[in-house]
Order: sequence, then C-alpha cells, then structure tokens
Amino acid sequence: MRFIISGKVQGVGYRAWFYREAEKLGITGTAVNRDDGTVEIVLSGPSDAVKGMISHISFGPPAAHVTHVESIVLE
Repeated sequence: MRFIISGKVQGVGYRAWFYREAEKLGITGTAVNRDDGTVEIVLSGPSDAVKGMISHISFGPPAAHVTHVESIVLE
C-alpha cells in the first residue's frame, strides 16, 4: 500500500521514526519527502503488521502533526 502523509511531517524525524517502527513490526517500506511538503510511504509485509503500521502513521513521531493520510492501494 502507498500513503501520502500531510501536515507537519518534514523536518520532525518522521522518516527515521517510520523506519524504526516498520522494523519493530517486521515490515519493509520506503518513506520519501515530497516537494509539496508531504511524505510518501510504501508498505509491504504481513497484513496484520501492515494494519498495525497504518494506525501508527496517522500520528507519527511526537514532533509531527499529521492532518491527512491518503491511501492508495498498489496492484
């Protein structure tokens, strides 16, 4: 699955936080800062672990302020 995370998500350690959380849950993925100030995330792994991560990305690290999560199902 692919997600676009909006809000205060750049410059607050969101990507580093994402990689730590993904590793804890045993999933793989990428997190990339986009030019428009959002972060793009792609997740892959067991469905239960991915579901757990989806709930985490809505909040992010303590310094982040997520205002919107757009999900795009990859085929």
